[in-house]
Amino acid sequence: MTIKNKITSIIMIISIVSIILSCLFFLSFSVYNQFSIRVLDLDAVASMISHNCLVPIAFNIPEDAEKVLNAFKEESSVVYACILDNENKVFADFRKTGFSDIVCLGITNIKLNYYESGFLKINHPIELNGKRIASLYIQSDLSKIYRNIRMSLFSLFVVLFVVSIVAYFIASKIQLFVSKPISNLSKIAREVSEKADYSIRSPEGYKDEMGILNASFNKMLSIIQKRDNEIRNSEKRYRKLLEGMIDGFVSFDKNWKVTECNKAFQNMLGYTNQELLSMTFKDITAPEYYELKNKVLKDEVYKNGYSEVYECGYFKSDLSVLKVEVRTNLLLDDNGNSSGMWEIVRDITKKVEAEEEKNKLEEQLRQSKKIEAIGKLAGGIAHDFNNFLSPIIGYAEINLLSLKPEDSLYVSFTEILNAGLRAKDLTKQLLAFGRKQVLDMKKFDLGKLVVDFERVLRSTLREDIIIQIFNESSGVIKGDLTQIQQILVNLSLNSQDAMSNGGNLTFEIKDVDFEDNQVIQKDMPGGKYVELCVSDNGCGIERKYLKQVFDPFFTTKELNKGTGLGLSTVHGIVKQHSGYIWLYSEKNIGTTFKIYFPRVQGEVEEVIELAPVGIDFAGKESVLIVEDNDMVIKIVHQILSRHGYNIFMAFNANDAAKILSENKDKIKLVISDVVMPGMNGRELVVILQKISPGLKSIFMSGYSEEVIAHHGILEDGINFIQKPIREKEFLTLVRNVLDDKILN
Repeated sequence: MTIKNKITSIIMIISIVSIILSCLFFLSFSVYNQFSIRVLDLDAVASMISHNCLVPIAFNIPEDAEKVLNAFKEESSVVYACILDNENKVFADFRKTGFSDIVCLGITNIKLNYYESGFLKINHPIELNGKRIASLYIQSDLSKIYRNIRMSLFSLFVVLFVVSIVAYFIASKIQLFVSKPISNLSKIAREVSEKADYSIRSPEGYKDEMGILNASFNKMLSIIQKRDNEIRNSEKRYRKLLEGMIDGFVSFDKNWKVTECNKAFQNMLGYTNQELLSMTFKDITAPEYYELKNKVLKDEVYKNGYSEVYECGYFKSDLSVLKVEVRTNLLLDDNGNSSGMWEIVRDITKKVEAEEEKNKLEEQLRQSKKIEAIGKLAGGIAHDFNNFLSPIIGYAEINLLSLKPEDSLYVSFTEILNAGLRAKDLTKQLLAFGRKQVLDMKKFDLGKLVVDFERVLRSTLREDIIIQIFNESSGVIKGDLTQIQQILVNLSLNSQDAMSNGGNLTFEIKDVDFEDNQVIQKDMPGGKYVELCVSDNGCGIERKYLKQVFDPFFTTKELNKGTGLGLSTVHGIVKQHSGYIWLYSEKNIGTTFKIYFPRVQGEVEEVIELAPVGIDFAGKESVLIVEDNDMVIKIVHQILSRHGYNIFMAFNANDAAKILSENKDKIKLVISDVVMPGMNGRELVVILQKISPGLKSIFMSGYSEEVIAHHGILEDGINFIQKPIREKEFLTLVRNVLDDKILN
């Protein structure tokens, strides 16, 4: 019920109740007055009749008494009257027409007025000299009074109805005066509530309590508006801060349901805000982190109210797991009880990638330093080691040439030669791993090389190894054929060891083109390559060993069954050829190596055999040998002199210049060590060719490529042989240079 209706109702009720009470009072007063007047009138008549009846009663004359009683004819209300003697017998009576059935029931000794059955009954004693001699009984009809009362009641109801209408009209006017300001205030309050607009104000023109109420209401609105603005500004700052965060923010209720999150968190996981609000902690947390999360909550959050930063994993919308750093904080209600949690979440994908890249670079640096250290070690010992091997291999070959297989020393010298050659290969592998070996770079067709090399591989591998070659390449690479063949041998042997019960060894060669964003390794530039793919279906390599397979001396084979240099040598050779190697392997499925060599332009170069069949190694030319190592110069002298060459020996540059000056017409060729005390071989040859312009030259060295290249020996047009020298290769090179088959 509205206050308007309440005020109207109150006014109406008060008005009606007041009128009813007034009418009842008036009616009561009127009834009482009418009854009182009737009683007084009848009492006065009774006194007069009693007095007039004294004589008839005293002289016992009933007729006279009845005449006196006939005076009641003038009283319309009296329907019956009688005089009773002391024995309660009717002495005389008066009866109005129509009331014949009324009888007097008796008299009393006292004066009595009472109402009964719609009649007023009066018992009035008649006394003479203070002694009761009779009683006058009068019965008056009250119907007229009752009729008057009913008329009064009807009049009252009419008045009440009219007054109610008037009261309602007046109340309506009065309530407008009272309720209108309240209604206006209520309307404004409702508008403020619905619109949440606290700038609305109520008019303050009233001078009464409503004016005070409006003023107080407006003041309250001002305070609320100020606080609302502060809250809105605070909310804006909070929201701006929240949405401006690079890190994600998410809050959970005590049931671990997401209640709020910022844009960064949504973008981080790839969900919309609505999707996240329907999710729980378990929906977004990877199961493997449940135990960690519970431990952090128990040991840190519930004890301290917050946790230290820890790593966790959250599901993204594509169901991948995003690595994040999290700091969890306890959310408290006004009573200080836990009501949930809130977290700051940081995407550490780049950090993890950077850490992995850093570890990778550190590993590459360690590997590079390891390679460099081994390279320096190999390069450092290569010269002396190869000088030691030169006489061992040389004298073994010379003696084998002079012995027959059935001679007792033939086997011994064969073992000496094999041991020397294995030592030579080991030195080459160390130099290859350290990328220090001397390369004889030629342009050739890699596919054709692999196809032609199949015969060698079939004779090298077991019969249960099935070799398949698929050549789809026509590209040309630039490399050292011997080293590329070494790659094929090492990978084939590695696959053979992985297929103890036999299997398939497959070679695939094809031309590939890579864009910069398609390469298999980050440091590999886009471009044109020839891909060599070597795969087997052997036992595979365990994942934990994949990062170590190219490390020198790393092997999973039994003791004395592998040097651990096979794959590291392959890696070194590939890198020295500016190539890239990629490995994939699965346990019990097989292993695949893919090697990419840069493709070059140009025609395939002719490869000259170092020891062609039927060549005549003999010669009569004079040759000057310049070598500071006594063992090497002696074996070179012996190899050449055995085949008819006239030999001059010098242990330093000064001796060589002096000998040549004295024999410049005889000496046709100078064979010089590269690194010697005082002057290197290249500088010496320049001086000697000034003395003898037509002098031809061959350089030899046991040092690594880096040292030799530093002295300018690996340039085009320079004849070079690596120590330790093999007799046939050496003699072939000497013969070809002297015969101008190889030009200086």
